[in-house]
Amino acid sequence: FSLGDSEITILTDGGLVLPASTLASNVSDEERSAFLTSHGHDAETRASALNIALVRKGDALVLIDTGAGLNFFQDAGLLADSFDAAGLDRDSVTHVVLTHGHPDHVWGVIDDFDESERFPNASYLMGAAEWDFWMNPDFLADNPEELHSFALGAQRNLGAVAEKVERVGADHAVVSGI
Repeated sequence: FSLGDSEITILTDGGLVLPASTLASNVSDEERSAFLTSHGHDAETRASALNIALVRKGDALVLIDTGAGLNFFQDAGLLADSFDAAGLDRDSVTHVVLTHGHPDHVWGVIDDFDESERFPNASYLMGAAEWDFWMNPDFLADNPEELHSFALGAQRNLGAVAEKVERVGADHAVVSGI
């Protein structure tokens, strides 16, 4: 679809199913279950689609996040297939914006064999504070164990493109208007 002078394509990276307990962790299990059930949702699990935006603006082709790759969830890691199905060339991506370091956003930076970038001609951008958080060499000592696998994956994937990542502030423009 078009938005102003930009063309936006939504690509799928598949999906994931998480325990419903990951929602509204500030309420009791009973309250969360009652709310979900009363609104027609499964009280035990939640399914989430992993959608990735690709924005064409002038000569720029900007990918917002890289998806999960094949090492996170069984039903994720379909972004490369989505590019192929849409007749798009991953080599034509000029910019990759990494919004944050969760697996479903950065684990698709490198291929499934951890050998090469999926978007080799792109420049990468990420918030400096977000980069510093995930790339902290003392992350495992400073953060809860539940985040360790997320951090190790983020460090593996971000480390592969570290020299290409511009660490930016909140008001940075990727290209004019984005």
